[in-house]
This record gives sequence, C-alpha cells and structure tokens, in this order.
Amino acid sequence: MSTDENSIYTYKGARLVAMTSTFGKAGDVIRVTQDDGSAYYGIIMDEKSQQYTWYDNNPANKYGHNNGMDMVEFEVKKSAIAPAYKANGGTPPYGNLNHAISMIENLGRSLEGFDFF
Repeated sequence: MSTDENSIYTYKGARLVAMTSTFGKAGDVIRVTQDDGSAYYGIIMDEKSQQYTWYDNNPANKYGHNNGMDMVEFEVKKSAIAPAYKANGGTPPYGNLNHAISMIENLGRSLEGFDFF
C-alpha cells in the first residue's frame, strides 16, 4: 500500500475509499467517472454509516453524507493533511478529483487483470 500525490492511500494504483452500501461492499472495485469525462478507480475499504447512533450523529443517506453530495470519501494519510485543513475540519483540495460525479460502476471484487496506473 502506498499514497498518491494527494496523500490518498492506494493499492495497485486504485484509491482506497469509503462509500455507502448502495455502491458495493468492502473489497469491491469501482470506477468513478466525473462530469469532465475523467475517471479514477477505487477499492471500497469502508462502508459509510447510514444509521443515526451515539457515535455517528451525521449518518449518510443512501448515496453519502451532505444529502448525498459527498459520495466518495478517500482514505487519507492523516499526517500528510495540511494543518490549515485539519484545524477547520475542511477537506483538502484534490485537484483533478474535485469534480462532480456522473457515474459510479461496481466492477466486482477481483483485482486480477486490472491495471489502475
């Protein structure tokens, strides 16, 4: 496992992400297409909570947090996040990953045959 230029953890070049069960289960490979036509691959490593609990007062809806506007959460190396973003709880700018999502495809659980680079 390594990190990319945005300090997002990767495995075989695919970014590690958290999503709701709407898009798959832990271990599934996804392809995210953005509104500018660019795409990236991810591996679901964590499922977003969709239920209000004592430890999660802001559960996701069917698609994600913020009324489904935050569909993909990247697994980020915390020590690499700039202090200014940590201080206000904000999100670092992820450059070419900062576009609206037009499609998410679940490609299954096998990493065999995938070349994410």
